[in-house]
Amino acid sequence: KVPHIAQAIGSDVNSDMKFLSQKQQFKVWMKNMDGIITNSFDLEKKIRHFYPSNIYIKTIYRGIHIDYQSSKHRFFDKNTCDFLYLGGLMNVKGGITLMNAWEKAERELANLNAFLYFGGPDSKSELFNRWKKKLQFPDMVKNLGKLQPEEVKKYLNKVDIVVIPSMEEGLPNLLLES
Repeated sequence: KVPHIAQAIGSDVNSDMKFLSQKQQFKVWMKNMDGIITNSFDLEKKIRHFYPSNIYIKTIYRGIHIDYQSSKHRFFDKNTCDFLYLGGLMNVKGGITLMNAWEKAERELANLNAFLYFGGPDSKSELFNRWKKKLQFPDMVKNLGKLQPEEVKKYLNKVDIVVIPSMEEGLPNLLLES
């Protein structure tokens, strides 16, 4: 028999664990699981709480390739300040929190020639588009959509500040990458 091992990573799984544990298809999936790999001890603890079986669970923090991630970007060589947010609009990612903060500080940010590059699956949503339309300076917010890994590297090297307003993620992937 080939072992069936799952990778459970990220705040999406972490925050939805209680909901997922009630789903019948998830229960069947877990019953047939031989092992789970997580990327945080908090997530491992939650899985053990909801599934206190004999499933082998191992936490492995993902490392990064420093040469791939290193930046040649220099903050003081330009007259703008570029911010990058990559994530969703759900509460755990903090997208809504960032949108509210940007809106409150919009005039000051425009005076600083600041731009917000907003990427992720929800950056094409109706909620995001309505928010952007009501801004005084909507051209200061750039909608990136969902990015491919090569594009993520490009934007990480372009921007001055990576914004991670997550309320639940202890070590988000974007933090490791930036």
